[in-house]
Amino acid sequence: MSVKQQPLINGEVASSNRPGAVFRRAQIRQARGWFERLSAIAVLLLSLLGSVLAWAGGFVKFAAAPMNPIAWGLGLLSQAILTFLQWMYRAQGFAHPVYLVSLGIDVALTVLGFGPIVAPWLTARMVEARWFAAEGAAITAWGVVAVSAFAMAWYPEDRLID
Repeated sequence: MSVKQQPLINGEVASSNRPGAVFRRAQIRQARGWFERLSAIAVLLLSLLGSVLAWAGGFVKFAAAPMNPIAWGLGLLSQAILTFLQWMYRAQGFAHPVYLVSLGIDVALTVLGFGPIVAPWLTARMVEARWFAAEGAAITAWGVVAVSAFAMAWYPEDRLID
């Protein structure tokens, strides 16, 4: 009895002879790079919107004047500076104070922009589901907003910078 050997690439069989296969692993690997880049750019734009909402004074004020040039200008400027600093000092990581401060401000602006919208909605859903009492649900909701804001600040730099 003979054993058929197949070459491995990154621990996976290099090719498959399944006639019903629609995609090959190599195609998926190639597409993953584009998906990660596009999703990182989308998350960066979402973080920019959070900064614009924060500089506008909240969603209600932003909705009343969505084309406020001051809010958009400050949002774009702050996001550009913070993103540049995070990308420039990323190699030193959390040990570098410039990286920590820029990341912290980025997270804070995103929390200020989206928190007043998301946290009350999430609190109400958690209370309806009887997961928490109102106080615990509010604390948990703001925690979820903060962790999400951190992910929104970290993910683009992790995927777009080598």
